[in-house]
Amino acid sequence: MLYLDENECRVMTMAVLKCYEASVDEYRQAVFEALESLVPFACGVSFMMMNEADAKCHVRPLSYKWSPEAPAFEEMAARAIRLGKSYPYRSLEWRKESLVFRDTDVLSEEFLQNSDFYQQVRKPIGMHYSCKLWLVKNNLLLGKFGLLRPKEMGNFTDLELMKLRCIEPHIAQRLYRFHPQNDTNQRIRLVLKQRFGLTEREIEITSLLCRGWSNRQIGERVNSAESTVKKHVYAICKKMKEPNRASVMCRCVLEGVMPKCI
Repeated sequence: MLYLDENECRVMTMAVLKCYEASVDEYRQAVFEALESLVPFACGVSFMMMNEADAKCHVRPLSYKWSPEAPAFEEMAARAIRLGKSYPYRSLEWRKESLVFRDTDVLSEEFLQNSDFYQQVRKPIGMHYSCKLWLVKNNLLLGKFGLLRPKEMGNFTDLELMKLRCIEPHIAQRLYRFHPQNDTNQRIRLVLKQRFGLTEREIEITSLLCRGWSNRQIGERVNSAESTVKKHVYAICKKMKEPNRASVMCRCVLEGVMPKCI
């Protein structure tokens, strides 16, 4: 029977607290740090998930401890999304519960090593084993975390999976609060659309503007030129009939329509 000793319980408690204390901007980084305190791994990858009627879309890729000697993360993330669509376990994305699993729990190691995904994504970065956390709450697939190991570190153990399953509900609970498709954010987005006529991109920029981000920082986040962001901010101010971004932030606070996203 698997169990945690006194020290492991203490470490688990500290990891859970770390997840609850993290702000929206640092959340996924904090999750990786919490997971690493429980389970060793060489590097990690994460995606936020957007839930459409006929698709689960990977957005905002993030890496943790990505080796500077490995191929560029952005390139590998795009390749992983493309090749991952053909993986048999992608159907699991539609399950209405969180999952914590090793690739080898679903597919044989022989199949994995012969797959295009392994040859084009894992092998180039020197990673052999993978453990995944797919986080679901209120029927929303919120995000994914992947923990990777080279062959010499060995596969993830049952005890390690148990630790990840213990912390998973806490990660999902906090991530749900930040997700743009949660109940609160859906209501806020509806108000901003119907009352002020903001577009989806303007709502996204408003959420970042309300965090005090500069046009340059927002541009880097949404992959737009700073001048383009400036035009969006001007349009938001005009639609909300406010003279500047500070007034837009105050209006959102006073009316309870501050959109959040991670």
